[in-house]
Amino acid sequence: MTIVGVDIGTHCGVAWKSGDEVSVTSIDTSKARMMGGGMRALTLRRELEKLFEAIGPVTELAFENVERHSATYAAQIYGELRGVLMSVCEEMAIPYRGIGVTTVKKHVAGSGIAKKDKVRLVVTSQFPDVHVANDDESDALSVLMCVIDEVS
Repeated sequence: MTIVGVDIGTHCGVAWKSGDEVSVTSIDTSKARMMGGGMRALTLRRELEKLFEAIGPVTELAFENVERHSATYAAQIYGELRGVLMSVCEEMAIPYRGIGVTTVKKHVAGSGIAKKDKVRLVVTSQFPDVHVANDDESDALSVLMCVIDEVS
């Protein structure tokens, strides 16, 4: 049984738990936009498919569901990448759901408006054997914590 938590973004964090082992990685799609308009989506799709095949079968996936963006371009990118994630899940028959940002932060750090450094501190103390390279991986681990604890 493999469960997955995803922080969607230009630098997409992905954390998963198989048995007792927890792992994390990030997928960088920032340079793909220089190759053409649709390359960011194709890069994410390719990397997700490769990862899910390697760690699978994935029995449950949750992603951080951003409901409000202050920047139009960031919202467009998020929507595009969320659509890619959802279509990969549909095609690979992976059950998925979104968990609101404030719900994730409240569960992990005790406050729905917790800063990234506090979330990272809690996550790294919860998973001391996992090397967390950046905030995207930290956020993915926080979503994974919600999946593990069955937060909806």
